[in-house]
Amino acid sequence: MKQNTVTVEKEMLSDDEIVQSDWGRSNPIPAKSIQPPKLNQAVINDILQTLTLPQKELCAKYFYDNEGSNLFDQICQQPEYYPYRAEVTLLPQVAQKLAERFKKSIDLVEFGAGSLIKVKHLLDHLPNVSCYYPVDIAAEHLQVSAANLKKCYPKLNVFPIEADFTQKMKLPKFSNSIKLGFFPGSTIGNLSRSKSLEFLNQVRRSLGKGAFLLIGVDTKKSASELHRAYNDKNGITEAFNLNMLRHLNTQTGANFNLEAYEHYAFYNPTESRIEMHLVSQFEQVVSIDGHNIYIAEGESIHTENAYKYNRQDFMHLASKAGWQVEDAWLAEHNQFSLYLLSAR
Repeated sequence: MKQNTVTVEKEMLSDDEIVQSDWGRSNPIPAKSIQPPKLNQAVINDILQTLTLPQKELCAKYFYDNEGSNLFDQICQQPEYYPYRAEVTLLPQVAQKLAERFKKSIDLVEFGAGSLIKVKHLLDHLPNVSCYYPVDIAAEHLQVSAANLKKCYPKLNVFPIEADFTQKMKLPKFSNSIKLGFFPGSTIGNLSRSKSLEFLNQVRRSLGKGAFLLIGVDTKKSASELHRAYNDKNGITEAFNLNMLRHLNTQTGANFNLEAYEHYAFYNPTESRIEMHLVSQFEQVVSIDGHNIYIAEGESIHTENAYKYNRQDFMHLASKAGWQVEDAWLAEHNQFSLYLLSAR
């Protein structure tokens, strides 16, 4: 995979010159420009910065528009994707333990709530939850999911919050109830080591003194099992990865051609992480807000990491962020783990 990248500014190369240049194909990859009514300048600035790095990157949060959220729900149903099954098997047992521990009313905050499926395993066994605050970046998907959840639990106060949980955010003022954060699905693994520490610190400050956090953490395991989980036979993870480009076309007016990229996911044992990339099949130019980004044949855009932790590694990370491990649960065959943390 080629790692050398070149950024071509619009002043340096005209459209005619792009078409006539000899890159091993008669023309660059055709792409249909999408011009939404209102472009997101913050997203434009962000992706222009990360696409001009030596290793091109896109932040994993851009997976999650409505279509991306739906595709992730489908990923969770794939036979190769063990984290979902392992976690939902653990959650009822964990919820019962929490019910024994917490006798007062609970304010529950879920970060990256998605379709609000996993929280049901807590709500079914935690009758003391009085208020539930699901936080997610996909606003429309969140509102629909919150309305559906309310139908299942009519006595529960549900207050959806549209926000990027990786950024600083202000939560509503809580009552004197127990404050319990919920961060399932090993999403902590999608953050770099430094970003994980920053996130855990931020959650501790947001939830406040005496809060708790129930967090899902994927475990280290064989490379072959990990590879299968992120390369399902039905191609749902591939569609999920490619959908990020479609989402960014809509958000920024970019002209990413989805057919010009291939999903590539592998386990990096040195970093203890799965890496997901989109590999360019041809030399091409992507236009974003008047800037032309050159992408070589075989060059990749790094879209996601999924770090795996053993118990010692995660306990060290939590401690650095001001959390203390109160309890831990491990799924069968060491497939997945859940930790209950308390804010020191």
